[in-house]
Amino acid sequence: MKQKGGRQKENSRRSGTKGAPPKSVPRSRSDQVAESAAAESEARQRTTTRAPGVSAANRTTAATAGTSAGGDQSRLDRILDHAAHPGPPTIGVIVAVVVVGTRWPQYVVDPTSVGGRAHNVVAFLIVAVLFLSFSTLSLLAYSLMFGGASSANKKFAAAVLNRAGIGAALGILLGIRLAPALLSPGSPHQVPFPEYLSDVGNAVTVLTLVLISTVWPYTLGPLRQSIIDSFDRLPFRTPLSIRKAAAFIFVFTVNLTGAYLAQAVFFALIRR
Repeated sequence: MKQKGGRQKENSRRSGTKGAPPKSVPRSRSDQVAESAAAESEARQRTTTRAPGVSAANRTTAATAGTSAGGDQSRLDRILDHAAHPGPPTIGVIVAVVVVGTRWPQYVVDPTSVGGRAHNVVAFLIVAVLFLSFSTLSLLAYSLMFGGASSANKKFAAAVLNRAGIGAALGILLGIRLAPALLSPGSPHQVPFPEYLSDVGNAVTVLTLVLISTVWPYTLGPLRQSIIDSFDRLPFRTPLSIRKAAAFIFVFTVNLTGAYLAQAVFFALIRR
């Protein structure tokens, strides 16, 4: 009996030891933070796995919007950077004027003195320069009025002033080159010194207008962009199609005004 009771007590102690719950081990703060971060990462991965197309679409849309917003502006900036430096056609025009001024100085001083059939050709060239320079300066003024000191307008103004400065400097150089033909006592084109200074001023004006007129192909972009951006100041939203139409109409009106001015000058010149 004593042996049976002892065995029962020993079995009960063993069964009690096996069935007792394990004691909880306290976790540190760093372990809790690590487990929380792992859980958040796992949840994020599950969300991405469920809808991968949505995330990719959002990233693509954002990239496309950024590209379209800066694409036109960067292209316009590159064009205006190129406009500040005269290209081979412009240099060719300058060389032609200098050659004509050296060989026939009276035609540089007064281009309308050309006679014969070439008179109408010279008149057409004069009104072409007047039209292009008038439109260029008018579009520059309106660009500054609508767009203010934007990056494109600054580069546009710098291009116009740069070429005008080149034309003025070359005009002075051409005027000095004309000095022997206009001041020599035995020259058939001899003039008094005050009149010679006036002729130098004419040469400066001619080459300045010629160089300004060469900026005309670059003028359409800045004014168009300035007019489109100016609609942002309105209290209501304006569709992009209406903005572009307004910009086109305004640019067309300015050039049409220059064309009417050139036409009036042309008819006045051919009657001389």
